[in-house]
Amino acid sequence: MNEHRRTNTTVSLLNYHFVFCPRYRRKIFLRSDVEKRFKELVQEVCEDIDLQVVAIE
Repeated sequence: MNEHRRTNTTVSLLNYHFVFCPRYRRKIFLRSDVEKRFKELVQEVCEDIDLQVVAIE
């Protein structure tokens, strides 16, 4: 999980934590199909730019 990314000139390990803060603490994903599609899109974008998703909840 914590593998370093290596190139010819660099070694890196980056971890990001994103949090959605909706207004008035409303639920963002009221429909499961919307939540599922969002997760699919995140996975697709991360694959395109060679990133690994550790957890998505």
